[in-house]
Amino acid sequence: MPSFVTHYLFAKEFDSSDVTLLGSQGPDPFFYYGIVKFYRPNIKKIHAFGTFLHKTRLSKTISYMFKYLEYEDEHGKLILLDYIKGFLMHYSLDRLVHPFVYYRTGFPKEGEKKKLKYFNYHTQMETYLDVINASDFNYKVDYKKIINISEFELRVISRMYHFVAKMFNEYDDSIDVDTYYFAIKDMILEIKLLNSNDKCRRKKVFHFLFRNTPIDTMSHMRYEDVPKLDFLNNNHDEFYVSYLENKKSNDDFYTLFNKAKEYYISISNNLNKLDVNYIDSLSSNIDFDGFKIGEEKIHYSLIFK
Repeated sequence: MPSFVTHYLFAKEFDSSDVTLLGSQGPDPFFYYGIVKFYRPNIKKIHAFGTFLHKTRLSKTISYMFKYLEYEDEHGKLILLDYIKGFLMHYSLDRLVHPFVYYRTGFPKEGEKKKLKYFNYHTQMETYLDVINASDFNYKVDYKKIINISEFELRVISRMYHFVAKMFNEYDDSIDVDTYYFAIKDMILEIKLLNSNDKCRRKKVFHFLFRNTPIDTMSHMRYEDVPKLDFLNNNHDEFYVSYLENKKSNDDFYTLFNKAKEYYISISNNLNKLDVNYIDSLSSNIDFDGFKIGEEKIHYSLIFK
C-alpha cells in the first residue's frame, strides 16, 4: 500500500471519476478477499495474486490490461481506461512512499520466522498515515461511499482481471471472472466493519479481541489517538531508496506525495496511445515496493520500539 484513504486522497488531487478512484486502490483489493467471508474459495492464491501484481513488471500488467480492451465495446473500453489511470496512480504513490514505509517498519530477513510482526508494523503505519492525511487534508471519510461504482462497471473490471491472470498463466485456475468483483464486495464490507462511527469504542474492541493482528492494525482510530511518532518524516531522517546503488533520501511524506503526483503525470502522458514502451521506460523495472524487481531489502530502522 499506502492504505486506502491515502490512495483515495491522492486520486482526488486529479479530476478522477469514481472508476478511477477505485483504480487508485491498485491490486490491494485482492488482499481483502475472504478476510471476513472466510468460506470463499482460493483465498491464499488470490492474496498471492495481489502480491504478485505488486512485484511484477508494471508494463507487463498494463500491456495485458490494454490487450483486454480489444474484447470490450466502446463503453467498456472507456471504463477500463478510467480504471487504468487509477491503477497508475496507485503505482506512482507506492513507488515513491513504500521505501520510506519499509525502512521504518522493517521486513523479515532470510531465515527469520516471525514474519507477521513486520506485516502488522507495515499496515499499522499506513493506517496511521491514513488518519493523519485525512486530518491534514481536512477530509471527513465517508466509509460507506469511498467505493462507489455500478455493478456493470465492476463486472467489466473483474472480467479484465480474469484475462490478466490468464495471460500471466500462473493464477488462471483461481482468478475467475467474479474474483475481483467479490474482492471489492469484501473490501467494502471490511472497511465498514473496521471503521464504524464510534471509533473510540470500536478500536478498543478490535484491540482487545485482535491485538497484534492485521484486523487490529487496519482499524482506523481517532486522530488524537495516533502515537506522537514521526510518521511524516518531518525530521528528515534518511532512508534507503536503492540498496543496489546505496542511494538514500530524507524527503518528508508530503514531498514524496508531490513527487508521486509529478511522476503520475509523466507516466500517464501517453496513456490514450497505449504506449507500453513509454511506461516501461519510466517505470525503470521498479515494482510497487519502490525497488528494482528482485532487489533485496537490507537495512531498516523501526519507528515502533
